[in-house]
Amino acid sequence: MRIIQLSDFHISSKINLDECKTKISILCECINQECNNTEKLVFILCGDVTDGGSVDGYENAKILFDLIKLNLVDKQISYEFVPGNHDLCGGTFSDFDKFITLYSSDEYRYEESGVVLKEYDDINIILANSVSHRDHSYGKLPLEELLEALAKCKKPIVIVMHHTLMSRYEGDFSAITNTYKFIELIEKHNVIAVLHGHTHGYSDINVSKECRIIGVGPFFKKVDDVNNQYNMISIVANQVQQVDNYRYSSDIDKFVMTCLYRRQNINIFSGLSTSEVYESVRNATFAHSCIYNLSMNVQTKFSDFIVDMEKSFINDIEKAKDWQSLEVPKTLYYNHGQYMRAGDSDGISHVISELNNKATSSRAIIPLINFNDVSGSGDNFLPSLDIIQFGFSNEEKTELFCTLYLRALEVNHFLKINLSEIYIMSIKIKESIRSISKINITILAFKAQYKEKYSCFRRAELDMLEERTLMKIVIKRQILIIKDLVKEKFELSETIVNTQGIIYLYNCLKEDDNDDNYYSSELIDSCYKLMKDMEFLKKECEKTSNYEEISKIEVQVSLQMEDLLNKIGVMEGLK
Repeated sequence: MRIIQLSDFHISSKINLDECKTKISILCECINQECNNTEKLVFILCGDVTDGGSVDGYENAKILFDLIKLNLVDKQISYEFVPGNHDLCGGTFSDFDKFITLYSSDEYRYEESGVVLKEYDDINIILANSVSHRDHSYGKLPLEELLEALAKCKKPIVIVMHHTLMSRYEGDFSAITNTYKFIELIEKHNVIAVLHGHTHGYSDINVSKECRIIGVGPFFKKVDDVNNQYNMISIVANQVQQVDNYRYSSDIDKFVMTCLYRRQNINIFSGLSTSEVYESVRNATFAHSCIYNLSMNVQTKFSDFIVDMEKSFINDIEKAKDWQSLEVPKTLYYNHGQYMRAGDSDGISHVISELNNKATSSRAIIPLINFNDVSGSGDNFLPSLDIIQFGFSNEEKTELFCTLYLRALEVNHFLKINLSEIYIMSIKIKESIRSISKINITILAFKAQYKEKYSCFRRAELDMLEERTLMKIVIKRQILIIKDLVKEKFELSETIVNTQGIIYLYNCLKEDDNDDNYYSSELIDSCYKLMKDMEFLKKECEKTSNYEEISKIEVQVSLQMEDLLNKIGVMEGLK
C-alpha cells in the first residue's frame, strides 16, 4: 500500500490552469512508472484545496482533479480529504464537502463531523479537521471526537490533518494549539504516522516509539525557496517503510525524488500486547518473506497476558499442550516435552525449584539440544526451539523474565504455539511463586519465515496406517475412507515430507488382484506421479530449509494430490 500525500493547492479562479495541468500530468507519469496496477494507492489531500475561502476555486479544482482520475484510470486509487483553513468558505465547510463527494468513495461531511474514521486492509486512517472550531487563524483538533475514533481502531493508525504539531520558528502560527494532549493520545494508541500540510515545506519528525510526523509542502502554491512537491509513503507490514519526497524542478520540468526516510531494524518488535506484537511479526515476515535475527519483546501485566492469550490463542493453547507433553502424542512426529526431561525430572519443575531457591539464578534454563544432537542429527528431527530460560531481576520476584532462542521459526502457525507454551509454563511458575505480577517475554530467532500452510509436524493418518491395514481398505472398495485419508494429508500441508502412506497406497492399488479393474489405470498413474513428486520434494528439502526455494515443487505436489483426489471423486460418483 502506498500513500500519495499532497497539500496546499490554493487553487483560485485566476490560477494558471495550463501550468497546473502540466504538473498534474508529470505527477501522474511518475505514479504510473513507480506503481503497478495491482498496488493499492491512497491519495491523501491535506487541505487548502481552494484559496482564501473562495468557492470559485473549486471549479478549477474539479478540472485538475478530474485530470488525475483520467491519467490514472488503470490504478487502484481511493481519495481521502481533510479541509485546510482556506477551505472554510463563509464560515462553513459545505462547499468543501460538496467538492470531495466527487472523489471520495464514502460520503462524509465536515460540516457535521470533525473526525472521520476510514478502514483499509492494512491500516485505519483517521481524518481530523484541525479547523473544526471554524477560525482560520489557528489550528485546533477536536480531541474528544478523535479519542472516540481511536478507541474503535483495531489496526495501526494514520492520522491526517491540515495543521502541523509545532511551530518551526518564532511568530509561526501554523501549529495546532492542543499539541501536548494530542501527543498524549498518540502515546496511548497504535499511531504509526501523522500526515499534515500547511507548513509550506517538507518536515519529518518522530514521536512515540513508531509514529512519524510527516509534513508536505505545497503542490501548486508558489512559496519563496520552497519547491512544489508531494510525498509517496510506503506502508509495509503495518509500518511506515519509506518516505520519498518529490520536488518539482522547473528547469527540467520534472519531479525529482529524494528518499528521506527508510525504516531500519525491521527485525525488532516490541509492545505491551502479545497479540498485537505477534500480528506485527506475522505481517512483517509475510511482507519480507524471511527475517534474520528476529527479536520480539512483550512487557505486560501477568493478568493481561493471560487474558490476551486466552482470547487470541485459545486453539493454539490446546496444540501447545501436546507440544509440552512429556510423552510424544501419536499425532506428532516429535514434541518439545520429550527433550525437556532428564531421568525423573522435567524442565519446568527444575525451573521452579531453581527460582524458589535463588530468584536471580541464571540456571533456571531448559536446553532442548546439545552439540551431539546437532552434529549427529543429519536429517533427523531436531527441535527449532533450542533454549528456554526464566528468571527474576531481584528477590522481590514480581516480574518474570522469559527468553526463548530458536534456530528457525515459522511465524504464521508455529509462533502461536511457542507463545502458548510460554503461557502454559508461566502459569505453572505463577502457581508456585505467587508474587509474580508482570511478565517480560523475549523471543529470539536466527531465521523467521512465513508459510501459508504449515502442519507443525502433525502426522497424517494415512502415514500412520500399516500397509496391511490399508490393503484391507483397498480390497473392500472403501473408496470414501481412501478419499478421506488422502484429503486429510492434502489439507494438512505437512512440515515433514512423508511418502510412506502414498507409497503404501500405490502398492495396494497396483496389487489389487480382483478382476473387475475397480481402480482405474488413470487413478493408479496419478498416485504414482504423486509418489514421485513427493520423493523429489523430499530430496530438495534435505538440501535447503528456505521455503521460497521449494515452494514451486510444493505447488506441483499439491496440484498432483488434487488430481488424485479428483480421480478418487470420479470413482466415488460411479460407485
